[in-house]
Amino acid sequence: MSTTFTRLTLDLFASDDAELVQYRLLAGLQRARQAFHQTRVYPHLADLIRLRRSLLDLRGQAEALRNAQPGRIQRIDWERQEVVYERPGLPPVLPMDDLVDWTLPRLGTAIEEGQAIYEFVEQNTAIEAVGVVPTYQDEGYLLVPTTDGYRAMRYTVSVLVSTGADAGRERYRSLRTSEVPLPAVATEPGACKHALAQHHRDLPNPATYCIRADLDVPTEATLMPVAKRKLLHYLASGGPLGQA
Repeated sequence: MSTTFTRLTLDLFASDDAELVQYRLLAGLQRARQAFHQTRVYPHLADLIRLRRSLLDLRGQAEALRNAQPGRIQRIDWERQEVVYERPGLPPVLPMDDLVDWTLPRLGTAIEEGQAIYEFVEQNTAIEAVGVVPTYQDEGYLLVPTTDGYRAMRYTVSVLVSTGADAGRERYRSLRTSEVPLPAVATEPGACKHALAQHHRDLPNPATYCIRADLDVPTEATLMPVAKRKLLHYLASGGPLGQA
């Protein structure tokens, strides 16, 4: 059978071959679990969560469509004080309702496994400010440890306002990062901050934070996502994760 799908996405359900979809889903779940066993969380955990959310949304929309159909009065529930309608049967809105029901618990189990690893890494890492923290903190640097020093990520925080019915009520923060070079001599957080201020004069006294990790985990797949989330929470709450 074909294994052209390398990631678990909603596109898997575009096929009419339920057996093929199951095969690809199981293969994708196996790849995700193998990555989790290697403490590699992303992109697999994000894919699993996104797919489950999409399937739940589609199933909810299908149920709402079914409930919106007119029906014949069947009886009156006096205890609940409501009229019970007998609604005509409708063809499935999702092409593979049974397959979706088969998929969701398997996604849930894999997600729990990935989240447990993510939370374990998160509990064993911390964000620390480097030097004096300036008033302006919406731009700055995040230092991520490597085997021979640090990687420097320049960050920018943006505030997003929700649209629609709740526009103006919900405000969200997003964090964008890009790697910037560091001189080979900058191997300590303080020296890194000084070097960054010297080479990037638009931030003469940059807000600089360092991630401290007690675990040896993959940088891109695990440590970086954890570090970004902790930094965003740190900036929003004024303190480390869990001290908001």
